[in-house]
Amino acid sequence: MGDVIKAGVRCDGCSSRFLPSITRRKEGKQEALLFVCPFCEREYLVGVTDADLRKGISAYIKLALENRKHRLPLDDQIRMQSMKAAILKREQELTVLYQSGGTDGKEKEDSGTAGDEHSVADP
Repeated sequence: MGDVIKAGVRCDGCSSRFLPSITRRKEGKQEALLFVCPFCEREYLVGVTDADLRKGISAYIKLALENRKHRLPLDDQIRMQSMKAAILKREQELTVLYQSGGTDGKEKEDSGTAGDEHSVADP
């Protein structure tokens, strides 16, 4: 990701080039990471997490760092692969749920008039 930030990104909407600035948006128990084109305000979703997913990511990172220091036994390596697959699957599920307007299996609370919802463009 460092290379992308150094070079910037080009907006799919207006073709402007800019350096993305990641922001967090909490929606219920979910937290979305996204960046916005400063020229046309098109949003790009980076990822969506919830508390359980963040705990899983933390546990995975801890194991991965330990594995870098000294190679873990094969069963721990397999467990890491399984953790990573579960993390990626859950993040994808949360992203789909977020993009469809639901939070944790429930519809978003009505907090305004119709059309006030934000839209997140596919990166």
